[in-house]
Amino acid sequence: MIKTTRARIQFKGMLGQANHFLITTLIGLNAVENNTAKPGSSLSASWNPRSVVASARRSRAFVLDMALVRAVDALDAYLSTAYRKPSLFEAASLRSEMDKAGHSVAKKFRAVCRHDLGPEPLLAALCRLAIDWRNRRVHSLADNELTADDRMLIEKSGTYIAAEYRGLSVATMLDNFGGSKEPTLKEAAGLINVMHHVVREIDAKLVAQVDMDRLVRESILVEMCVTTGTQAQWKKAKERCSKLWDAGEKNKKVPRYLESLGFSSVAPGESHHGMFEIFAQRTAGETMQFLQENTV
Repeated sequence: MIKTTRARIQFKGMLGQANHFLITTLIGLNAVENNTAKPGSSLSASWNPRSVVASARRSRAFVLDMALVRAVDALDAYLSTAYRKPSLFEAASLRSEMDKAGHSVAKKFRAVCRHDLGPEPLLAALCRLAIDWRNRRVHSLADNELTADDRMLIEKSGTYIAAEYRGLSVATMLDNFGGSKEPTLKEAAGLINVMHHVVREIDAKLVAQVDMDRLVRESILVEMCVTTGTQAQWKKAKERCSKLWDAGEKNKKVPRYLESLGFSSVAPGESHHGMFEIFAQRTAGETMQFLQENTV
């Protein structure tokens, strides 16, 4: 019923080409440092640094910091989107923890892991490293530290990490983190890839465990603006259902409508196989009855 959640699609939009953009920017800064790049006529801002080399190197540190910030912000956006209605989170206790987390991505990620929806342990440790490192670089008074367990796991996985992330040195990475230095290109690119793996694993678990009836119901109600369940709202929803689930056109209209909400037919063996077709073949009356179940 879901191949890729809307939350993950949004995440990919934020971080999908981040490594390409990062490398492109650093190539440009390398040209600046080597004095082979000059401002074009289309650049309206003045640029006259005392030292071109020093300016390029400081800019490089800024860009690498921003890459780390973007990676963590993309994770934050993913978790926040997955939490909002129509929520992918089933457990009331998890939704409560997400409420209490406020703007803290560290607390949101910790809550997901506590409910067995997080990635495998090494990815989780690297994700926490990225979050703590971002905080150290962005917040001047932050002194976030890795837990002893996370540090030990990352250190003993050095060979695997180097092979998986193009020669990334765990020792150097932990030294740079401990010294609150900006990440290197290899470290920033590696942690961006970590975030992609983290979100992929969380998303797969969320899709597998979600109550699809509830998710479809919430998705339709949100789209039809049924918020408080007033008589006027239900009347408009009924009119909309009558048009969409009309017997003569529903074979075309309903699948397109469900797809616009992020749902699709899935292959045998995948989670929620066959449910898309069941929803699409209901009558308007059956759909209204379904929408009003467990609602005020």
